[in-house]
Amino acid sequence: MAIPVDEEFIIGDLNHKLYLKTLSGQSGLYHLWVDYENCDDHDAHTMSGVYVGKGPPDIRIASHIKSKWTNGVLLYATFTEMNNRLSKYYEQLFLDSYNFILNKAENTGRKKLYAVWDRERHDLGTHANEVSSLSKIQGFDDL
Repeated sequence: MAIPVDEEFIIGDLNHKLYLKTLSGQSGLYHLWVDYENCDDHDAHTMSGVYVGKGPPDIRIASHIKSKWTNGVLLYATFTEMNNRLSKYYEQLFLDSYNFILNKAENTGRKKLYAVWDRERHDLGTHANEVSSLSKIQGFDDL
């Protein structure tokens, strides 16, 4: 999902807290991504992984936004729910294999992690309906 962190990209009450609320109560492995490049011919976006972590994504990503995220840079996140033992294992596997610029500790990997998303996943994410149902926006007057 795209998570609005810059005031310039926030519409009404659709801030990062509302987006992260859809992940409340879950735990697992999450990645933070930035746009790397896009291909208009294929309506695709190549994303670059900049962080991998485990735990409750709503709390952890909100913390990263406060402490690590550069204002003006669009933030994207993916999340896979899994138990703590598996998320620890996968997190370490990613850290051993890939270089994430925002992971400092235990990051020995050298390769870059990329993912290709179609335009719909990039622009709307996978939680658009859930987020809109949490919003208080009912019409243009609520903006």
